[in-house]
Amino acid sequence: MKKNQLENSMKNIGIADFYKTQEELEQGELGKYTYIKISEIDDFPDHPYGLHEDSEDMKQLNESIANNGILNPVLIRPKNDNRYEMISGHRRKYVAELNGMQDIPCIIKELSDEQATILMIDSNITRENILPSEKAKAYKMRYEAMKHQGKATSSPLGERLLSITKMSQEVGDSERQISRYIQLNNLIPEILKLVDNGKMKLRPAVEISRLSEKEQEDLHEIIQVEGRVPSLEQAEKMKKTSRLGRLTDDRILEIMIEQKPNEQDRYIIKQNEVRKYIPKSYTPKQVQDLIIELLKQWYQKRQREMEQER
Repeated sequence: MKKNQLENSMKNIGIADFYKTQEELEQGELGKYTYIKISEIDDFPDHPYGLHEDSEDMKQLNESIANNGILNPVLIRPKNDNRYEMISGHRRKYVAELNGMQDIPCIIKELSDEQATILMIDSNITRENILPSEKAKAYKMRYEAMKHQGKATSSPLGERLLSITKMSQEVGDSERQISRYIQLNNLIPEILKLVDNGKMKLRPAVEISRLSEKEQEDLHEIIQVEGRVPSLEQAEKMKKTSRLGRLTDDRILEIMIEQKPNEQDRYIIKQNEVRKYIPKSYTPKQVQDLIIELLKQWYQKRQREMEQER
């Protein structure tokens, strides 16, 4: 892209995403961009946001860059090894590589680790297609960066409350919601995936995240067999039982199969009673299909026996 085209396009970008103080805006630092080879730019360590290649906005970004080049410069910071680290623009860099570009327009800014983390998080947090797991990791990274910046008090409780309060003011989410997302980081990956897939809601997931890793693993096995996730009420019951040290796998199953209003009667077979007769390689769906098939065969045999007795 020609330089004058890029300069014209920069008039319309969200400058506040890059610079947080009015003084920096007045200094016009945003105009100080240069072209850097993509091969010299490293991704931000533990970047919490996925690319979501199949999303509609990524398709639009790809089309825009293919037709017009990169309209908005990416933000990078220099590293000690004569390389650079991406702060804001991971998706633009990725799409630029797909389109065969060798270098991209960059704004280079000296930033501390904490400043870089906060700026990286904030440049993506308002995207529409962010998964709960991505937001959970992002909020935790930002929270830790704020603590390291010394923006909190010396009291651990005061430190947490002040950091989350300030984060709420800066990112626009409520303090309670931010705390919930940070808590999701305590979920095992299998259950966190259920939240990302929309199969488990946020509130029950937060309660489940307070269970031990072993308790969560037991719960996940039961979820696979039962084919449903716990309600908020069931999740809260599990948390209370866990605090009493009584949340065995049998107790989890009892809580999960408690009959709800208007729910039909169900037949319950404990997993450990079935698994000893079935190959360990069988999935829950294969186990279910096998049980149905065996019951069908038993029923047909029983019907033949009854006809012979008549």
